[in-house]
Amino acid sequence: MKQKKHTLSIITADSIEYEGKRINFINPNLTSYNGDVDLIKLSAANASSNSEMSMIHLNGGAAIKKVDSEGKTRLTIRSKELLFNVQDKIISTDRAVSIEQSRFKIYGQGMVFNQKLGTLEIKEQARLKSRKMIDR
Repeated sequence: MKQKKHTLSIITADSIEYEGKRINFINPNLTSYNGDVDLIKLSAANASSNSEMSMIHLNGGAAIKKVDSEGKTRLTIRSKELLFNVQDKIISTDRAVSIEQSRFKIYGQGMVFNQKLGTLEIKEQARLKSRKMIDR
C-alpha cells in the first residue's frame, strides 16, 4: 500500500490513551509530509487530539524540525506549546518561540508556520541574532 504523503503520516508515542472524543499521547513524535520531499517532525512531552486527528495540541518542550531530502535538520522551532492543524498544515502558538537555523536564531512571541506555503511569521517582539553576533 502506497503511503499518502500529504497528511500526517506517522505518529509514535510511549503511550496512547483514547478517551471518547480525545486521544492523549505521552512523548509523541509526529511526522507531517507535504509532497514527497518536504517533511517536518514534531515532538513534545505530551499531546492531545480530537478523535478525527485534525487538530493536535502539543505541550511541554514542543519542537518542530524541518528536514531536507537528505534527512538533515534545516530549521528547529521550539515553544512550550504548539497547535497543529493537520489538514491545513498550519502550526501556531501564542507562547514564546525560538527558531534556530545554521546561520541565525530568531526569538519572539507567537508564531504561525504554514508547511504548505513554506512561510513562518513571528507575531510580536521578534529579535534576530546572526551566528557572527552569537560567536562574539
